[in-house]
Amino acid sequence: MPNAQQLPDGHPLVEAFALWKVSGDDYSYENAKRWALVEQHTEGALWTAFSAGWKACEDVFSDAPDEAEQPK
Repeated sequence: MPNAQQLPDGHPLVEAFALWKVSGDDYSYENAKRWALVEQHTEGALWTAFSAGWKACEDVFSDAPDEAEQPK
């Protein structure tokens, strides 16, 4: 299994995560975090976080040229 590496500051996914953390919508970081602490909702809250990350990745790389560096 490859080692996880931190993305550099300024990377589009880091910026998207920072924006998500301060968003106030129903799928916000704070909402997911709050629900993740309720045992019967942990899986759903983690899925919400994963989905938000997946969407951010699609948004970042959907218009990028083929040679754009994507996370490994």
